[in-house]
Amino acid sequence: MSDDDGKVHVNEAFCVYCGACKVVCPVDEALELERTSINHTPVRSGVWNKTLEKLASPIIMTKELKAKSSQKARESVEKRLGWKVGIHEQE
Repeated sequence: MSDDDGKVHVNEAFCVYCGACKVVCPVDEALELERTSINHTPVRSGVWNKTLEKLASPIIMTKELKAKSSQKARESVEKRLGWKVGIHEQE
């Protein structure tokens, strides 16, 4: 709790946005948790997609899946054409 405003604030050095604090808080709706992104290593799993649904809002999940789709498209172009997307070679 902050001495300045008497409010609870996240300690970004330790918080992983798991939601445990919200679950155990004795005051309903005292804490609000919103994930804006999920950092992870590449995963190819239906189970991961189900977990993502539980961890994030539909909007965040859509952004995550679009980013994954864009990465797959880039990799496909790079593989087929033999060059990196976005990197132009000088002649």
